[in-house]
Amino acid sequence: MRKVDSVDLIMCDQCATKASKSGFQVFYHQRGLYMDGMLQETLVFGGEKKREKYAVIFCGVPDAIFVLSGGVKKTAHSSGEPGYISTDYSDSDPYGMLAGKARVDAAAVVSRYFPDTKFVTTTHSPSPDKSSAASILHAYVLADELKRLGVPEEQIILEVKSTNTLTELQEMVKLIARHKWHHVGIITFELHAERTGKMLNHLAELSGRTDQELKESLVYVEREKPSVVIVKAEDILLDVSTHYEHLIEYARTTFSYQKRLESERKGIEAIEKQTYRPTGETWKIKSERGK
Repeated sequence: MRKVDSVDLIMCDQCATKASKSGFQVFYHQRGLYMDGMLQETLVFGGEKKREKYAVIFCGVPDAIFVLSGGVKKTAHSSGEPGYISTDYSDSDPYGMLAGKARVDAAAVVSRYFPDTKFVTTTHSPSPDKSSAASILHAYVLADELKRLGVPEEQIILEVKSTNTLTELQEMVKLIARHKWHHVGIITFELHAERTGKMLNHLAELSGRTDQELKESLVYVEREKPSVVIVKAEDILLDVSTHYEHLIEYARTTFSYQKRLESERKGIEAIEKQTYRPTGETWKIKSERGK
């Protein structure tokens, strides 16, 4: 065990974990720390070996996996009707790359081997149409995408109250307490993973205490200490296809990726200095596609 930033960081042969002020056992999947050889080996085997691989990545089989939203963008369905889909690596907001589709695709891959795990889709945002008071329910968009990728509807739970990472984690805590889950996973973009863990570690101090259910849920997790493992979507997708391998490699060279990297660094620094303020501007999306 070694000290990092005054928090116990335990390096084991499965995951890294940080003690949390909020009561969680927060694990980080560390690609390359122990996984690379095993991944190469298990790719040539069948479904049971793949299930074992994902059980290692998630430090066990989770009761639920939360798919954090990376924003949605307007599109036209084949019928011509307008709709929304998850952002991809070509999309960004004022803080950099979003990469929402990768999270959905990674969750769909994992779902094939965790049939008893619930997948929670999250978030809503205001409509970009200023004349409309309607909200865009990201959770429904992500759920529809998961279903098209083969995830059974009964395996999906919709969480529609959150609007950003902080509120996603707050609503996650409520669901953990409500369902008495002991082990949950989070799938998100690789640049978003560290701030997500940092926020989870400091969730009680970042959260207002006017929400009675949240207060009670934070007490529950302090007492029960459920485990949460944060997994980067890219760590799953890099071993799924060469298409995603090339896509991820290219994305990492772009300006929007570097911009997100710097934004996340500033966010982590603000959490540590207790000056963090959520932005809620994920809906202000622009795309590099076609430029």
